[in-house]
Amino acid sequence: MLPIRWMPPESILYRKFTTESDIWSFGVVLWEIFTYGKQPWYQLSNTEAIECITQGRELERPRTCPSEVYAVM
Repeated sequence: MLPIRWMPPESILYRKFTTESDIWSFGVVLWEIFTYGKQPWYQLSNTEAIECITQGRELERPRTCPSEVYAVM
């Protein structure tokens, strides 16, 4: 089983894993930290999360996350 909620579109679609995909996943981990442990795309099923990710949608900025940090996430 793959951690799809932490994966970038190219990893989901093409099974391509690179330094850039690691950086994407780190951004998702930062999002988790600023939401105090919420699961990414927590309100969606796995299928819906895949659809959002592959369509280029981004996780919303957590209220506790400074805009400057979110900009690099």
